[in-house]
Amino acid sequence: MSFLKSFSVYGLTNIFGKGLTFLLAIVLTHKLSPEDFGIYALFTLVLAFAFPLVHLGVTSSYEVEFYKLEKEELGSYLVSSLVNPFFVFLGMTAMIVLLIEPLSVFTGVPRKWLLVIPFISFLKIIPATTAALFRAMKRPWKHALLNSLLSLTLFALTLAFIVYYGMNWQGRAYAIMFSQGLFFLMCIATLYVRGALRFSIKKKYKTNALKFGLPLVPFIVGAIVVDISDRLFIASLVNMEQVGIYNIGYKVGAMVGLLQTAFLNAWNPFLYERLTANTSKDKARVVKYIYLFALSSLLFTIMLKILSPLLFNHIVAIEYQAGVDFVFWVALGYMFLSLYNLLSGFILYAKKNILLSYLAVLSVSLNLFLNYWLILTYGAIGAAYATLISFFILFIILFVIVIRLYDLPWLSFFKIK
Repeated sequence: MSFLKSFSVYGLTNIFGKGLTFLLAIVLTHKLSPEDFGIYALFTLVLAFAFPLVHLGVTSSYEVEFYKLEKEELGSYLVSSLVNPFFVFLGMTAMIVLLIEPLSVFTGVPRKWLLVIPFISFLKIIPATTAALFRAMKRPWKHALLNSLLSLTLFALTLAFIVYYGMNWQGRAYAIMFSQGLFFLMCIATLYVRGALRFSIKKKYKTNALKFGLPLVPFIVGAIVVDISDRLFIASLVNMEQVGIYNIGYKVGAMVGLLQTAFLNAWNPFLYERLTANTSKDKARVVKYIYLFALSSLLFTIMLKILSPLLFNHIVAIEYQAGVDFVFWVALGYMFLSLYNLLSGFILYAKKNILLSYLAVLSVSLNLFLNYWLILTYGAIGAAYATLISFFILFIILFVIVIRLYDLPWLSFFKIK
């Protein structure tokens, strides 16, 4: 399937999934108080932080090895690579048990829900790896079906627990845990039937997966810290109600990521093939799609700026309408984050993963400083400013690195036929 056809399939799937998430967020603004919505936001942020620590880059490693190993050996590689995340899951659980009280105070997440976060993180690995398998096989429709069913299940369970049974934010947490558990079992069965699992643990595969994934952890965690620290600072320096209001504005602004997720699913296989071919025409096509993506992201950001006041005035519950002030700044920040993620594929191809880790350390340091300073100075809107500035600087630095690493026709894309 061609790049554009794959992008269309991934795009439709992503719009469906994000559309359900957005619709659910609107429903929750009418069912949860801003304070409850804030606690739910912090729970999902801590989960987002924990997942890459447990995951250890398994899916990225598996996707790369897909093109190098025989089918039988690939099955052994997957099982071997899961050993490392399993021990991280056990270690993280033990750490949380020992530090449960201070961690609960720091994150704002109740103790019992902190304890299940490593478990949910481990469950998420198998569905994510199954999706990676479908991507590598260039089966976007199967990838689309898996992600759409997961999104639909999570949506239905959340509505059942919160709307029908009248639970508070914990209904969403139960929905996440049950849906991930269900799809963990379904995907294990799928991988086994397809012969993609071979219950043979080999030390060389376990070591290889760790060497590939470990340098990516600071990069991924750094990006997530930059993404989530704003709400933690708002909770600490302002209040939980403002976290809830900011979070709904953030979700709308982050819809720029719709394009990124769809594009990246089709982009990395396309990019690796073009860089391997290394012809002038292939290089030009790479640059062309980067510019097209950048232009599309900018237009989408402008559209959100224009439409968000209508959305907040007519759909969002009145307690959350101040969230409209955050939308444009977050959307602009996400545009630069999307471009950063697009360019990171060049670094992975060159196997210079450590550069991404250095960038992660820089971005985290900068973002923590900016969040503290700007939130103290301007209130919650300072968090949106910090997000924009951090993502912009990150993108510029990576763009300069890519220009130095690769000889690409950045100024000749107009000549492409």
